[in-house]
Amino acid sequence: MSVVKITDLSISESASTSISTGDIIDLTSPFSVEVTSGSNITKEWVIRAHQALALPNGDFSKWHRNQFYYPFAEGDDPFWLTGNIRAFGVTNESVVPVDDSKGGKMGRLETIDTGFGALVGMPIASGSLFLGHFCDGDNTRKEARTKVRFGRPLAARPKALKGRSKYVSAINELNPHDDFNDFEISMKAGDNDYGHIWIKVYYYDGDIEDIYNVKEEWNHNLHLPKNAEILGEGEMLVKSDNPDLSEIKINIEYNTEYLHRSPTHIAIVATSSYYGEFFVGGIGSTLYVDDFEFEY
Repeated sequence: MSVVKITDLSISESASTSISTGDIIDLTSPFSVEVTSGSNITKEWVIRAHQALALPNGDFSKWHRNQFYYPFAEGDDPFWLTGNIRAFGVTNESVVPVDDSKGGKMGRLETIDTGFGALVGMPIASGSLFLGHFCDGDNTRKEARTKVRFGRPLAARPKALKGRSKYVSAINELNPHDDFNDFEISMKAGDNDYGHIWIKVYYYDGDIEDIYNVKEEWNHNLHLPKNAEILGEGEMLVKSDNPDLSEIKINIEYNTEYLHRSPTHIAIVATSSYYGEFFVGGIGSTLYVDDFEFEY
């Protein structure tokens, strides 16, 4: 991006700019352009360029198993993680790879009965696949959700997240526990469950690896660093059964307040039950995800 030639430049007939067609500009850092209107008002515009980075293992082709499945090859850095855990001597494996229609793999995310977990107020585990980190810590009902940290370093600014998904919902049979009265949880026993896929592009000034295990550095409602600035976000509520893999596209809306910021991290989450982190969801609700990629 150090040698970019301007091949087409359109401005109003009476306006002028500090650049012209044919100019060579360097976009390895922000580049300023002055534009003067016909009424002789001059404003400065800043052009920022971002690499069209790929989403690692977005096709979910790489997995390995060690007690339960991990969505990355053995020996690779854990870019994607899941909600699969071993607690109270029981393995809760709600995310597994399955064959897709192209000879590869895709993720199957299923809300499951935790068995003994019901004795401590955690009767279900939603299938969750995300970019981030899962920390050791307190396994109590109220504190378990604070162990999740969302976001991986990726300096990309996509305009959309694309992929394929299908969903089969189940009836939720659970009411939220009183521990979560401070949260707005609209789903009640007897309601249809639904899934959720979302993406957030954010700026964080620091090494996120240094704070993954520092509880006090995180906003545990968003599961993002406390001083993260959300530059753009998009989401998809999966509310209807779709037995066949279908193309999906989640557009990312960027906040104009942060145009001066360059992205440093991206968080993506897919879950089979929208309120799964509060242990509310229909046992058997299943979300399949495949071929996630960025659109620029």
